[in-house]
Amino acid sequence: ALAQAATPPISTFARRPEINEVHLSQDGRYLLYTTTRDGVAVVVTLDRRGATEPLAVLRAGERIEVTWCRWVTAARFVCALREVSSRARSQHPFSRTRLAGVDAGGTDAKIIFEYNSWQDGLGEQIVNLRSLEEGWIQVQTFRAPLVNLDTVPSDDYLRSEALRVNVHSGTRESIALTSTTMPSFVDLIGDLAGEVLIANGIWRSDRIYWVRFDDQAEWRELFRHDPLDAPPQPAPFAVVPGTRNAYAVGPGTRHRALFQIDLSGSAEQELVFESPDADVREPVFAGDGRVLGVRVDTERPTAHYLKRRDASAITAIDRLLPQHFNEIVDVTPDRRIYVIRSSSDVDAGTYYLLDTNSGNGELEKIGAVYPDLNPATLAPMRAVEIKTREGKPIRAFVSIPLGAPEKHLPLIVMPDDGPNGRTEWRFGFLRHFLVSRGYAVLQLQLDETSRARNHSTVRRGLYDAAYSTVEAGVQWALA
Repeated sequence: ALAQAATPPISTFARRPEINEVHLSQDGRYLLYTTTRDGVAVVVTLDRRGATEPLAVLRAGERIEVTWCRWVTAARFVCALREVSSRARSQHPFSRTRLAGVDAGGTDAKIIFEYNSWQDGLGEQIVNLRSLEEGWIQVQTFRAPLVNLDTVPSDDYLRSEALRVNVHSGTRESIALTSTTMPSFVDLIGDLAGEVLIANGIWRSDRIYWVRFDDQAEWRELFRHDPLDAPPQPAPFAVVPGTRNAYAVGPGTRHRALFQIDLSGSAEQELVFESPDADVREPVFAGDGRVLGVRVDTERPTAHYLKRRDASAITAIDRLLPQHFNEIVDVTPDRRIYVIRSSSDVDAGTYYLLDTNSGNGELEKIGAVYPDLNPATLAPMRAVEIKTREGKPIRAFVSIPLGAPEKHLPLIVMPDDGPNGRTEWRFGFLRHFLVSRGYAVLQLQLDETSRARNHSTVRRGLYDAAYSTVEAGVQWALA
């Protein structure tokens, strides 16, 4: 009875976070983040020049999700709001995505863009938040026709459109992007000045990358490859500011590495960073789109930062907050004020503000994602290595209920981290909920599912390699 009384309710593990999406205005004056009040998402700002309490500037409804918010000017930001409701006689929910523009003080709030999608997960994608003129952003829309897909050519499933949208008035202008030699749907990458330089998309049986350096210029093919195979050269993901180079990730000497590649036509590429121990996974971006570094696929997550000042800041914070993954969420362009997120396998995340304007810098707590969850009451993850029948080592993590003997426990095997995607050393609400109910949880880190790019690849991975890995995990647990 005592044990049952101490068990946290389901709502403890499955509720809206108390703080999320923390960003700085360009001059460091304002903080912007999303919080939860009475079960509803609320966007707040904090004026660091005098205000002691955050100001609620945008309140979402019960069916509204605040997907993200970003500063556009020193005192105005945009938020993506997604309203989801059921559609009768349809397996797809109806998703309406809106962009709201709001001043830092909560004034002049208005919907500046609205997009309807018949399929959940499709919506606008911001290409760049800083256009050539003050107060303009670029929006890429993913449009899907509501027709029988069996009768439509595959390249017509989705369509791309790019718009310039004024965040004050909502005025929009269409931008011509694709040519007749490109598919109707491409993913776009722009520089910090708002010019789109790189596009990639599926054309027939290939994934193709294109580049151009002028709005009036023709797109030039950079390279192509089979979507189910690794690219033949590092794949670009961001433009290096002020250059015609791009940051790209591809195979290094031993692991996936970070490169700079020349987009002007030569095959020149420069190695920027390669870890001696693990692959580079994904980039780390600041709120305005600048590349800060890359995350590295080590047993416990780490990040490599391109600027020495950023790396020094994290090194200092690691000494203050050990046993945590401390990462930069945002930083002002002059690199004087940082937003830091500190998390672990038992801590969903705590946000801090590091202001170096006052000498050595002061670390100020902004808020915790789940302040009511005590990390001391949650079961940690223990890394283990499991070998398949072929002898291939698989990284895995096991979590045991606190105080329970490591035998005769009901076991749940998770081939990934559920809604969170790939298994990693981090907080997982589903794992902690299961462990709180007395289950041991074994999580397997499967590259077959994490690196998949379409549903068929996921299914194929789960049906063969992943299935044998799950079987090997169960045999390990039994032993």
